[in-house]
Amino acid sequence: MVDILKEIHENKITSDEGYDIIDETVDKFHDDKLTTTIEEELNLNKYEWAAYCYTASLETIVRWRYKGWPIACEHCGKPINYQKYYWIVREDKLKCLHCEWFLISILDRNK
Repeated sequence: MVDILKEIHENKITSDEGYDIIDETVDKFHDDKLTTTIEEELNLNKYEWAAYCYTASLETIVRWRYKGWPIACEHCGKPINYQKYYWIVREDKLKCLHCEWFLISILDRNK
């Protein structure tokens, strides 16, 4: 097990190396070679893993771990408690689901 975010934060590995480690870990998972979950193997908490799955970059997740998660939607400014999961990541920004649904509905109307 490796604390991938800590390794990046301490400049022991680069983000590119971090992505390689994630790819290797996912491959091991699919080959049934892990005795833990992917996020446990990488020492990611459930919120960090969710953010990664929503396409947050490793650099962004490192920043959130060490400097704090955003407390408001970066689109509308409404408060967000990341531990309640009413959020999504787009372009490395934490957005509330209300804004995401609103933006999707606008895009759908313009098709």
